Amino acid sequence: MAGFRRTVSLPVLAAAAKRTAYKIRSASLPVRFHPIVSRLNDDVASLVSWSSSCTQSPSAKWLSEGASRISVVLTSLFELMQHPLAVDQLRDSLVTSDISEDLLRLVDSYDTFRLALLNLAQLQAETRASFRRQNQSRIALAVRAQRLATCELEQLASTTQEAAQTEPPSPGTTTASEDAAGVSTLLLSLCSAMAALAAASTVVFVGLAALSDQSTMLPTPTIAVGPTKVSRATTRTTWMAGVMQWRSRAKKQAAVEEERKARKAALDQFDMLEECIKDMESRTEEFYRGLVRARVFLLNVLSSRC
Repeated sequence: MAGFRRTVSLPVLAAAAKRTAYKIRSASLPVRFHPIVSRLNDDVASLVSWSSSCTQSPSAKWLSEGASRISVVLTSLFELMQHPLAVDQLRDSLVTSDISEDLLRLVDSYDTFRLALLNLAQLQAETRASFRRQNQSRIALAVRAQRLATCELEQLASTTQEAAQTEPPSPGTTTASEDAAGVSTLLLSLCSAMAALAAASTVVFVGLAALSDQSTMLPTPTIAVGPTKVSRATTRTTWMAGVMQWRSRAKKQAAVEEERKARKAALDQFDMLEECIKDMESRTEEFYRGLVRARVFLLNVLSSRC
């Protein structure tokens, strides 16, 4: 019996030791299956998928969805940076300072975007007021100013597209011990997140510029159809005169109805742009603070090297 008990206890101890070793390995950051790294990678993939679905006629709802995904990636990125093992790796990595510079460029972009939103909100309000009053001279001036603001947004988008310049170290530059600790995986996830944030921000800026452009395509006033002249010969035939007058009224009514629909479509476009600007104003403030917080955190990590 003693021998039997000994043969039963040994496999149990071996299995327990194996489970303990697994727990010890899973507590390290390597690795692509770590929950925080996996969550960031999933959020980045979702953001990239949204950016690649860009359309020529974006809507306020679509842009709001993209802003929500940007917010999620920023949150996951900061959570990963705060992980104790990630802090150690960031402190020792030469890429950390480059990622910090990428964050600074994104901070500058969103700071400029905040000012551009305030300017665009004022200009679109002036364009809408002029359109309601049908003041053609003021409409022309307001539309021109709004289109200039749209061009500034497009220029900002081209600058933001180049904000993420850091590339993760190639596999050959990391040692076997660093790869085992998940250094290359961590840096790859961080750089991928920065690239996705820059690309998505560019899409948001371009999308808002497209909405602004669409709102400046205002309908031209319809020329009123005057009464149809009826000759003396026609007046002799009462029913013929009635037909001609009916046609004239029908043309005039159709023109008025078409103009009314065009005006309503233009006002709906103004409403969508105004809704989008308000949403972006609140979200941009959130993005700006999140990027500044991540930048300050990395600067603290870099200063702790000394």
